[in-house]
Amino acid sequence: CTVKTCWMRLPNFRAVGDNLKDRFDGA
Repeated sequence: CTVKTCWMRLPNFRAVGDNLKDRFDGA
């Protein structure tokens, strides 16, 4: 997909990174 479409479609990368970080830290 195009970068613009991906950026608009996907949530904030920072938020996603934080969520993944919390998951791994909590595991």
